[in-house]
Amino acid sequence: MEHSEENESAAASDKLIPEWSRNADDQVVLAGIAVAALFFGILGWNTFIGGDDEDLADSVATTTGTENVELVDQQAEIDVSAQIEDVDLTGDLQAAVSPLAGTVTGVGTGSVAVLEGFVANDQERAEAETAALGVAGIESVDNKLELLEPSVISALEAEGVDSPSANGVGTVITVGGIVESEAKRAEVLDAAGNVAGVTEVVDQLTIPVQSEPEIEPEPEVVEEQVADIADQLNVLPQVQFGYNSTVIDPGSFSELDKAVALLSEVDESYDGTIEVQGYTDTTGDAATNQKLSEGRAQAVTNYLIEKGVPESLLVYKGYGPTTEFGPNLEDNRLVRFEPAG
Repeated sequence: MEHSEENESAAASDKLIPEWSRNADDQVVLAGIAVAALFFGILGWNTFIGGDDEDLADSVATTTGTENVELVDQQAEIDVSAQIEDVDLTGDLQAAVSPLAGTVTGVGTGSVAVLEGFVANDQERAEAETAALGVAGIESVDNKLELLEPSVISALEAEGVDSPSANGVGTVITVGGIVESEAKRAEVLDAAGNVAGVTEVVDQLTIPVQSEPEIEPEPEVVEEQVADIADQLNVLPQVQFGYNSTVIDPGSFSELDKAVALLSEVDESYDGTIEVQGYTDTTGDAATNQKLSEGRAQAVTNYLIEKGVPESLLVYKGYGPTTEFGPNLEDNRLVRFEPAG
């Protein structure tokens, strides 16, 4: 009995944890397993067996590294952009635009140029923008230049100028159009000069020439004038015709041309007519002579109209045979002119 108790006491003293019901060998095995599990937990599974988790870890590390590189590049770009934005190109820009027409100022910060001031027209505006883009470092232009020609034309129209025009070089504007008086001319030039940006106005305004109103002569005066012209016509050498003919002899054309010149002096206000009268001598048949006298009067009238005498001024009539102009036959073979009222 004592021996059995001694054995049990010795076995209990070999246990790692005496209170456990497990024997000493089992406790050693379980303790080893616990220590191994703790060890794997601390150092990681892949440290001992490798595999896909190691690739995943490498992938995570690589991705993290790439992202870090990209962040560095982006930060570098931001730093460069900030440096560009801080570059002041105003001096170079102003040197480029100052020789141009107009009053142009340029401010350049970074790659953007801002143009302000006044130019005459779109062409000058485009030239300034081209000059700005030629400055190293400038990539875009905010063109705020104001055009003077349209503004000046608006001012002329507001002053009532007919056919207004404005042509400029820079801030010097030439104005044109029609005004009614010298006083209005002064007002228009002041209005053009007051347009913002204009430094000089060149005057090409015109004032229509005021013609004196025509004073029509009194009717009595006109009638006297026509009577005087008829008297001058009647002292011209007589128109010659062939025997028993209504055809004018060419030798009489020069005298008829003088008649045309005299008739052109009849005042336009004359509302009457001048009668071209034909006569013959008393030899032969009266009816034949009547017809002959009318034909000769018509021939003279036609000649005068063809040469430019107004048709409305002339009428003609044949009076046939007569003796009232003289005792001789040739005294009565003639063509006369008389105002017909």
